[in-house]
Amino acid sequence: MIKNTSRKLTKRLAKYGALSVTLASIAEVNGQDIVYTDLNPDEGGAGVNISIDLDGGGADFLINNISSYSWRRLYPLQNVVGPGNAVLGTIAFNSYFSLSLNYPVALNSGYAISSLTTSPEAWNSNYQPNELAFNDCDTFFPNADFCSVTDKYIGVRFLIDGNFHYGWVRVDVTDGNNFFVKDYAYEASPGVAIVTPDPTTLSVQKEHINNIKVVALSKSIGLYNLPKSTRYKVITMTGKNVLNGTTEQQEYVIEAPALASGVYIIELNDTNSNAVTRKKVILQ
Repeated sequence: MIKNTSRKLTKRLAKYGALSVTLASIAEVNGQDIVYTDLNPDEGGAGVNISIDLDGGGADFLINNISSYSWRRLYPLQNVVGPGNAVLGTIAFNSYFSLSLNYPVALNSGYAISSLTTSPEAWNSNYQPNELAFNDCDTFFPNADFCSVTDKYIGVRFLIDGNFHYGWVRVDVTDGNNFFVKDYAYEASPGVAIVTPDPTTLSVQKEHINNIKVVALSKSIGLYNLPKSTRYKVITMTGKNVLNGTTEQQEYVIEAPALASGVYIIELNDTNSNAVTRKKVILQ
């Protein structure tokens, strides 16, 4: 049974808000189901290595930021037989090192990331380092594309349960040393393309996401700052819908004593704007 519980429990759940882990999904105009993660504050800086975990299942990529050399490299972390995690980029011969190197492409908004890439972009795969920048793109890495850029996207491909999903990572590079990851997203449906968004539109979507809070305590799930009318679903990590309902309240608590302990996705649908938000919670 799903019901609205007492104000006392609502206040108790709210105390745990800082402990919740957030993954958000935005329903785009074209019907995509985008799972989005905002890093607040942005992650990075001089000499800071950055792990990128798109789906909450463990790190998918690593940015190795070596401050002593102002050298930044991006690694796909899943080393598998055959095609695996990959970065959208180019391959060019480096005369200084006398070998071919991988270079991620700095994408602008409106780029469709998918299996259907055209030259010169290609998928640089299977744990090979991808050269983001060295110093300020000097003679060592003349093909590096990430030097003093703002709101540029890295196109990525990664595996979930053996299926490819496509995503992006948005970054700022303020100077030769400081590399920051701002946010990232991926398409929840395997094999479906994702389009890099307009950063100004993305800021509006982030505000909508950040206003909604979902907190789990034991087998109760507190929902806060909801739109006027909201449909909700509780979904397992395998995609099974186990609970659903509708609320007209800004604060609502779902009691789910029959559910097994584990990780679930709470999907919230604003019935007025049709925007969708997803939050990952742990029931114990």
